[in-house]
Amino acid sequence: ALRRLEHDQNSLVISWAFPDKDNPSKLRKIRKKIWEFCSQPSSSRAAKVFAITSVIVIFVSISSFFASTHAPYRKYTDDNVSNASTKNETNNNTSRVQKYTELSSHPALLIIDIICLVFFSLELLTRTLVTPHRVKFLLLPMTIVEFLAVMTDLMDHLMRGVLLSWTGDETLLSVINFMKLLRVCRVFRLMRHVPGLWVLMYTVKASIKDLLLLFLFVVVGMLIFSSLIYFAEQATNPDFHSIPKCFWWAVVTMTTVGYGDMYPTTTWGYFVGAATGIAGVLLISFTVPVLVNNFILYYNYACALRTERENGRSESIREKRRRQDAPLAELQKKSRSAHTCDENGEMIESLLDKCGKTDLKDEQDRS
Repeated sequence: ALRRLEHDQNSLVISWAFPDKDNPSKLRKIRKKIWEFCSQPSSSRAAKVFAITSVIVIFVSISSFFASTHAPYRKYTDDNVSNASTKNETNNNTSRVQKYTELSSHPALLIIDIICLVFFSLELLTRTLVTPHRVKFLLLPMTIVEFLAVMTDLMDHLMRGVLLSWTGDETLLSVINFMKLLRVCRVFRLMRHVPGLWVLMYTVKASIKDLLLLFLFVVVGMLIFSSLIYFAEQATNPDFHSIPKCFWWAVVTMTTVGYGDMYPTTTWGYFVGAATGIAGVLLISFTVPVLVNNFILYYNYACALRTERENGRSESIREKRRRQDAPLAELQKKSRSAHTCDENGEMIESLLDKCGKTDLKDEQDRS
């Protein structure tokens, strides 16, 4: 399982790197620098700033989408249509297309959406052009989701001015409104920056058998306790009028949610309700610890891999700097050697000069 985790994590786009070549071209060097800037926040300070900016833009885009569904952040585009009259038309016979054209997001939110759309479009285009594995990158699930989200936002803005006036098709409007939910999926891009989110997704993927077992436990309990509560309450409680309707009550009670929309009123119903709650706690407690243990194991291993990868990247950067500084160090060494030779030459000349003067003085003394 740990080897599979390492393999899947290495297949992430963040871990892709350009193969080393002896004589890379200038274009390849530029592509490599841009790719590291976009995908590896630890490669430089500018890359880290870009990663933080990308995360901020993601949350701004999602927040803008949420705010656009809130009444205070929506406005009527038709000045002749009042708020009250539009509400009456909506309740009667106004089509969805007419409501869409009359009621739109606040202009400030539209500006924010356009800015975010430009940012995500340029980022996706840049990453597609500079990626070392273009086909693999285009087939990544997050790349497909990002492409669909960008296209949906683009069609949404075009629809306001062009498409809707041409077609007026409510089906197209429904599809685009549903596709706008893909904007929320951008939050999964945080997996590149937050190891815990990636490990959580991988834990769910690796524990699919345990989740299926949990689902089987819940289904078995639902079938048993919904039948029991039906026969206990059918005579006096109209809420439990059929076993399929009791499925909802059984699931809500077993998961200890308890909405309170359906509840027993008889003595036998109380016994069945208590047994359902206890059985639900026991059934779920058998499986949840397995998921928690898997998450802790994978998280610790992923953190160790991340630390090892960052240390290796730092070592490669230091080695690269040493190779770049080698010619300068060699030049400085030669300069120091030449300077030392000059100093030695001057010392030799000084000694010879002194020796010559001493010999001349001795000859004068003899004469």
